[in-house]
Amino acid sequence: MTETNNKSGSIPFSDDEQSSAIRAKQLFFSSDYDSALTILKRMLKNHTNDPHLLHNRALNEFYKSNGARISEFKKTLNKVIKQIKNKQDEEDIIASNDKAGCSCAQYNLALIHFYLHQYSFSEEILTQAYKVTDNTDNIHQVKLELLLVDSYLMTHKPAEAEKILDKLEKVLLVPYGNDKSNETEKVKTAAGFELPAAEFEKLRKGVYYMRSRCSLQMKSAKACKREIKTFNSQFESTAGNNHQNHHTVFLKSNFEYMKGNHHKALRVINNAIFTGASEKGTTPLQQHDFMSMYNNNIGVIYFMMEKYGLGCHYMDKALMENKRFLDQVLKQHSQNVVTTNGGSNRSNAPSIKSLESLNKNLRFELLYNYGLFLLHTGYSSSAFDVLLGACQAFHNNPRLWLRIAESCIQKCTGCGKDENGMSRSGGGSKKNQAAMHNTFTEVGSGCHRKIIIRPINNYLSNSKHNLSTTSSPPASMEYAAACLRNAYTILCSAMENRRSSPPNDEKTEKEQKSEKKGQNTLANFDYDSIVVPCLPGSPVTGSSLVHLFAAVLVNSSYVALHLGDALSALHFSEKALRLPELSGCHRYLAELE
Repeated sequence: MTETNNKSGSIPFSDDEQSSAIRAKQLFFSSDYDSALTILKRMLKNHTNDPHLLHNRALNEFYKSNGARISEFKKTLNKVIKQIKNKQDEEDIIASNDKAGCSCAQYNLALIHFYLHQYSFSEEILTQAYKVTDNTDNIHQVKLELLLVDSYLMTHKPAEAEKILDKLEKVLLVPYGNDKSNETEKVKTAAGFELPAAEFEKLRKGVYYMRSRCSLQMKSAKACKREIKTFNSQFESTAGNNHQNHHTVFLKSNFEYMKGNHHKALRVINNAIFTGASEKGTTPLQQHDFMSMYNNNIGVIYFMMEKYGLGCHYMDKALMENKRFLDQVLKQHSQNVVTTNGGSNRSNAPSIKSLESLNKNLRFELLYNYGLFLLHTGYSSSAFDVLLGACQAFHNNPRLWLRIAESCIQKCTGCGKDENGMSRSGGGSKKNQAAMHNTFTEVGSGCHRKIIIRPINNYLSNSKHNLSTTSSPPASMEYAAACLRNAYTILCSAMENRRSSPPNDEKTEKEQKSEKKGQNTLANFDYDSIVVPCLPGSPVTGSSLVHLFAAVLVNSSYVALHLGDALSALHFSEKALRLPELSGCHRYLAELE
């Protein structure tokens, strides 16, 4: 809760109101939210628009609802931040308590966005707060910086995260005096404020854990090995034994996965079954969450070993464990709501999801991986349905739209497996082979042979019959063209925003005319300076961006030929051939089409 010392307000707080505010703070930390709300509402009658009181009231109501009133809390936080900033613009000087209150409101708002997996919004809010309050003289600033580091890591920006971690490690997490203190003793940090020894050790382990993740994303093998060893030693010193925790096992497995040692990564992560189940204080609810992550990582390792069937099996288990975990969280939340409301009307308990359940919901990330596995296995219809489910959360990912289009192409051309009557082991059915043969025809023989792609004129391509009884669209070539247009639009918008070309004064008239006509524009981009986010995966840049752009254009040309639009296919092929450093396979396909 924020302090209510109104030194700059029009109506100052009296001594009785100051003591009431302290009493409300004590009641909040003792989880007596009703009594705290009563005091705050009484104080709001005399201070209607006080931002600190509005913030504290919204925080009490949020905790009273067990984290369910998310939208109301976000509205109040935005109102408080806007009110304090308007006050700053009017007076040109902002009081210290208003500055702290604005920082606290920004932190809470960013934390909500982070729990909702909206990491870009969390990063934007915390970056603004970090620039304004760039000091490390209190525990609130430490938590703000740690959350900003976590947001950077979730958006795959390890370089920015490493700068803040260096500052935290040097300034904050270096204690004065003896480091081996009891949990009840206070530890004085280098910044000058004191912390309980247990909280100090928790913060230090968190910094080392984030530094290990940062080294993994930067693919620095030596630094990653060193940081994992340091983090493990910190855990062993506090636990008092040589037993590794499951965080260390996951880090080591990711380290071997990063080096390409997939068999060793599989052996390492199998130890997580024993460490996760045998840790002290592990509840059955935490075990379901742990098993979901374990099965996901096992599936990804098998996928990289080109064992797509095993990868699908473990990804299916990960989805089941995640669903079981969320069901238990919702059940526990409903019981807490009933207990808070006095234990009556159990059947009328609200079914609103809490912030905890939304934070632990990894369904969309698992669906993204599962859809890729199914696509590589050849089950195009299932891959299409699963990837459409993941598209609800990652609609700005051009890779995802490309994979959805590939599943449509795989199904319509008969290259996939017959999922209705074919066993998992075996080739395509006669029906699929006939469909594949009907997609093209051959003219000539020998070196003069030509392949002519036939326009698809099937049941789905007929607009008269292209109707679906369900809410999901069918996997057709028309839908593949729409998905590829989405991927192309996302890539073009990102490239236009980060375009690096010489000023117009340095360009010749011919270059300016060609740019206005839209010719040769793809060669004027500096692809190394363009970063396109592809959550939940890592962003693409440089040669990876060129390969992704070429894949979208080549598939667009192929789909246009199947739809009978030869002119659009020609335009897409010409655009692909203009790309710099085009790979051999993409150049071959572009020239062929």
